[in-house]
Amino acid sequence: MPTTKNLRGIPGNLALSYLSTLGYYENGYMADWIIRLFNKLNINEITINIIEENVSPKSAEIRALTSDIPKLKQILKTELNNNGFEETFIKNAELRFEQIDKKTLKCFPTLEDINGKKYFPKKPIIETSYE
Repeated sequence: MPTTKNLRGIPGNLALSYLSTLGYYENGYMADWIIRLFNKLNINEITINIIEENVSPKSAEIRALTSDIPKLKQILKTELNNNGFEETFIKNAELRFEQIDKKTLKCFPTLEDINGKKYFPKKPIIETSYE
């Protein structure tokens, strides 16, 4: 019988995968793009919904940020299958970013299952822009 205890590490893995140096799009890594949008749009929070494949606010929904969402969905699906869960077990998967300073952001990754249980790392993920 599958246990939800095994799902606790998935949110952090999704965030680290998204922010890794493998996540390069044209002229920047994901942290670079997010920091650029914070500064350009004068906002301090961006949320990426992995299940629905969208970004909030809509003004931040650019190809650079959405390009790796299918990869994140596949990681989530694989992790759920490996742990004995259907892919529909998780009803919400989000990466919420806040700007800390001019070059640094904080990511709060969260999953929510069909029973309303939430999964998130003990600490937010901190990432610095390379620009």
